[in-house]
Amino acid sequence: MKRLVLAALLVASCGPATVSASPTPRASLGASASAAVAGTGVFDGARAREHIAYLADPARGGRYSGSPGYLDAAAYVADQFKAIGLEPLGDGGTYFQRFPMPLVDLAATPSLTRTGADAKSWTHRVDFTESVGGRSGNGTAEAPVVVVGGAAKGSGQDDFAGVTTRGRIALVTGPTAGSVVETAFAEGAIGVLIIGDTSIRYSFIPHFFADTIPVLVGGHLDGVGTDPSGTVFSAANDNASGPAVTIEVARALAPRRAELQRSILFVAWAGEEEGLLGSEAYAGRMASSPGRVESLVAYLNLDVIGCCGNTLEASDENAALADRIRAAATRLGIPFQSIRGGGSDQTT
Repeated sequence: MKRLVLAALLVASCGPATVSASPTPRASLGASASAAVAGTGVFDGARAREHIAYLADPARGGRYSGSPGYLDAAAYVADQFKAIGLEPLGDGGTYFQRFPMPLVDLAATPSLTRTGADAKSWTHRVDFTESVGGRSGNGTAEAPVVVVGGAAKGSGQDDFAGVTTRGRIALVTGPTAGSVVETAFAEGAIGVLIIGDTSIRYSFIPHFFADTIPVLVGGHLDGVGTDPSGTVFSAANDNASGPAVTIEVARALAPRRAELQRSILFVAWAGEEEGLLGSEAYAGRMASSPGRVESLVAYLNLDVIGCCGNTLEASDENAALADRIRAAATRLGIPFQSIRGGGSDQTT
């Protein structure tokens, strides 16, 4: 069932003590906020875990965008931003930017089964998850599965060459580029299965490097919600971990604003799971504001950062920024690994 909701993303700012002329809104920390952040100046991992525990509690219902659980989580993050003393950059002097977005509610739990002598069934949102929007929607498909690599076609590459796709289910193993679902359907596929990349940790997207332009830090707050069966997917790692770290980075930097060379914008997106809709709405609004795309130096995207050992991983989308993270990790004695970039809000 498709419906339209009014979702909210969070935007706040922390900036250097000296404000210079700039088309980008600059930040100020209220004097009353000093008590709330006094004595920090360092990242508090224990406090970040407390944020994750709250955001991922089953009482939040999996934080599906626009749901009561999501709104409760968003209010929690806004309260943290306020206590830290960040300047609200949302609608009407709040921490929220509201935007309309379509949502698809599951009428029943999807199933994925292999038939035949080696029959097997997979568990929804444990082994696989659904994709909604575009050509994705209600229905069933039963057909042989064919492997089509990255489902690329064009620019001298054809992953469909020698493969009979029509009337079959295309299995996309990657690496992918462009709209693989549209390409597979154009080749006659009746269904598409995509093997995803779950190794996204930190991702960067560079812009311009003028001294007055801020840095964006954050990650998506929403999750996939609750199944029709009542199963709550708490979305602790994907992605309560991102906003939790964002909050504590802001708390660590707020009392040290005089040391900052740029303003920092802290964000917690809605609508990522539905197709990066929150960051897209923000980018669209930013594009119509003074400064346009040069309103950002870089975006540090925090997505799925609460797993996989003690190694700090950064995507390879910008070598200069990855090198800075590597150098910082080395100074702190933290193992570092560069990984391939993936699909999250940094791509907006």
